[in-house]
Amino acid sequence: MMALDIFFQFGEFISHGSNVSVFSWWELIKALSFLSVPCAIYLYFKKRSDDKEEAEEKKRKENENDVKYFNTVIDDILKDIPSQINDYEKYADDLKREPYKTHALGIVSPENLNRIVNKFDQQQIFHSYINQFNEQDKDKAIKSFMELYKSLDTYLIIYNNAITVNEKLNEFVARKTNDEYLKIFTKNITSTLYKLHIDIEIKKELKDVLDDILKSSQQEKRTLDFWQEFLVKRVIEERELFETHHMGKEILTNCHVITAIYKTIVSNSNTQSDTMIRLASVLTTVRSNIEYIKSSNLALMENK
Repeated sequence: MMALDIFFQFGEFISHGSNVSVFSWWELIKALSFLSVPCAIYLYFKKRSDDKEEAEEKKRKENENDVKYFNTVIDDILKDIPSQINDYEKYADDLKREPYKTHALGIVSPENLNRIVNKFDQQQIFHSYINQFNEQDKDKAIKSFMELYKSLDTYLIIYNNAITVNEKLNEFVARKTNDEYLKIFTKNITSTLYKLHIDIEIKKELKDVLDDILKSSQQEKRTLDFWQEFLVKRVIEERELFETHHMGKEILTNCHVITAIYKTIVSNSNTQSDTMIRLASVLTTVRSNIEYIKSSNLALMENK
């Protein structure tokens, strides 16, 4: 009855020959409009709140996906580093073993490293990464993130330095070996040795030495080590005999020249071999740092 009373208090009767009461719809609309304002306000703010929560959830998912992708790339980089270290160490051994040869440097594809250092939006990754931590851990997370990228930058520097060492050393060795050492050796030493060998005026002792040297030079092995050890060194050791003939003096002079070239090649190759060993050592440390930072941060993320 109370509902009917409320309902009909807005009504009015029309008495023009009718007993039917007519409800005033205009008054009802005004009443309902007055009552609907709070509802509309509530629905408006409820919608805004829902939209905000939805946007925050979407952003949270995006952050999580960014970090998952970031960590996946980090894992791929870590997986490749041991092979890269082995390549550097092998290259260093090759230089020590055959310093006068050009050697290929084995390199792991830098795609993941370039992607994370040069192509990722680091600011976006930074915010996504930091948002995975509790407030009390964020300062530590910021510091560790910067250290992580510092390690990645160091790896890229190592990678580029190794390639530079390989390219410059190969260019140096090729020039020194082919354009200087072998050119002088072939043109000024071996040709003169044969000329001297057939000279009837040379001493018997010198001819015997030449016979032995030229016989040794017929062996199949033709490396700079061979020429330097069995021919050049022998000439220098027998310098007193070679100095007895003008062509012998010429041979001796050229042997001293190419010995200096040979020592330069060996010294430079040995230096770069040591450089590659150091790069391998630094890369080992870089890998350990990245692994430690990653594992430590994952533990903090799990506490969120």
